[in-house]
Amino acid sequence: MHFFNEHSLKAYKDAHHDNHLILYKHTPPNEGSLRIIANETIKYTSPDEFNDPNDCSFHLKINFNNYTKQDAEEHLGENIPDSNWPKFFPIFKSIYEPFFLEKMKSLKSSFGVSCFNNAPLETLMWSHYAGNHKGFMAEFKFNPSENDEYLDIPLVVEYSDKFPAIEIPATDPSKWVGMDTHAVVNKAFCSKSSNWKYEKEFRLIKGKYDANNISTQIEKFNPCMLNSIILGAKVEPDYEQQVRSLVHNFNERNSQNILIYKAIFLEHSYELTIPNHPYLDREA
Repeated sequence: MHFFNEHSLKAYKDAHHDNHLILYKHTPPNEGSLRIIANETIKYTSPDEFNDPNDCSFHLKINFNNYTKQDAEEHLGENIPDSNWPKFFPIFKSIYEPFFLEKMKSLKSSFGVSCFNNAPLETLMWSHYAGNHKGFMAEFKFNPSENDEYLDIPLVVEYSDKFPAIEIPATDPSKWVGMDTHAVVNKAFCSKSSNWKYEKEFRLIKGKYDANNISTQIEKFNPCMLNSIILGAKVEPDYEQQVRSLVHNFNERNSQNILIYKAIFLEHSYELTIPNHPYLDREA
């Protein structure tokens, strides 16, 4: 995984157990969450729908340093006399900067994001994303390797107090071949305010996403990737029974033996533990 920085490599190391990358997805008590078990699917979402309005925000810089009269003629569809180019260029730049910004925004909207984390015992994760501890947490195991495509790997979210800067050349997007696409993807989809760093988030990024086409928002996963299900400390009995029934069917259908655990609060403590879980039992 040569394209990751030191922060990312440490995050991957911290999430490794038994030669697997172990990540978690906290889910609310609803039908969509149950489909993870029933249909072996995960949902991708547009960053525009995230609860933080500044999630995936960045400062876009348009680099006109190598922009030529020929580039301008391609955009305009007409010739520009050589004598007019020096005075025409500043005007063209002011007009076309919004054009490139809109192009980048359009490109960004064609990707969906599915969120995971390495904060399984963080109380706020259960409160915010698992229906106030009434949902469940799905434990996934990944096996990233050097041969994986970049977007097939859960990417580490970077936390900062300022938007990351993305610099793109002022050419048609189809010609952005010289860009460091890994850096652009990380900055565009894996950047978040430092206020959220307790989440220790990872993200899968999916191309060809369409907010108006549900088939582009759902993706099946290999059943071997589901490692366990952890019920919330305040799960309702009816929902717990639904989950247990679906896990039983999942195991029968896939010849698996994923286990169900249940979170509890430690006595006289704000902290959670998962009794008998191999990585998450604080009393073991």
